Amino acid sequence: MGLEMEALGRRRTLKRLTYGLYVVTARLDEGFTGATVSWLSQCSFEPPRIMLALKKDGLLNRALGVDAEAIVHVPGVEQQSLVKRFFLPPAPGAAPPLHGELFVEEGGLPALEAFPCRFRIRVRSRDEGGDHTVVLAEVCGVGPGDLVGNPLRMSDTPWTYGG
Repeated sequence: MGLEMEALGRRRTLKRLTYGLYVVTARLDEGFTGATVSWLSQCSFEPPRIMLALKKDGLLNRALGVDAEAIVHVPGVEQQSLVKRFFLPPAPGAAPPLHGELFVEEGGLPALEAFPCRFRIRVRSRDEGGDHTVVLAEVCGVGPGDLVGNPLRMSDTPWTYGG
């Protein structure tokens, strides 16, 4: 029996993959932007690199051109309500939900104090194929704190996508 690409079966099967949830923040024009990202994975030890997939029409994708820097925040399971604020894009003309928890880290990048487990990345390359942009980024610094408890995963939430 061959493998089929029936839509419901494909969705049901791909939903079973294990995804962590991360909040990624970056500079955009004269301000900041941030989004919840679920398609993120380490892909190299030396140099330390990650890959992440971003919605093509998202503000974060616009912000993360080659050589751009960003902060990847690793939330704990108890921080789901804060992560949810970054899950959907802001309404047209609305500011991203960064004020309040935001402080500007060295180099002018936005970092969220609520997430002490975080790391800084620099984009090295982008692949525009498919409906998402795949970004390859080098890890160039780690935050001041560590994660207390377990990291938040997609399976810990009622959500089904955080691209």
